[in-house]
Amino acid sequence: MISIAITNQKGGVGKTTTTAALGWILAKQGSNVLMVDLDSQSSLTQLFGTSAENKSMADVFGGANEGTLDLNDVIQPINNGLSIAPSNILLYTTEMGLTGRLGREFILQKALGKLSG
Repeated sequence: MISIAITNQKGGVGKTTTTAALGWILAKQGSNVLMVDLDSQSSLTQLFGTSAENKSMADVFGGANEGTLDLNDVIQPINNGLSIAPSNILLYTTEMGLTGRLGREFILQKALGKLSG
């Protein structure tokens, strides 16, 4: 598995556009691509017309307490080889809860490690 992170604190620098284009191209070339939306504005989630009303990355991270869902439970297929783990506004409060949680820097790594197939 290869992981690519596209990050920047500043808004409007093309993170969502770059992620969407790169994901689409890699999937078209035959790769299985999972895009993980970690922005509470959920622009990537909305761009692909997916919904995170019931299950999102906020449920995986859990905030101050452990998450209630595995990453596999929130992944939604978009197209052949392309999937998304959606975000929603609840991720904002989740981020606030993570500040006091021990081991918070390993939560995403642990979630990705549990991915099936």
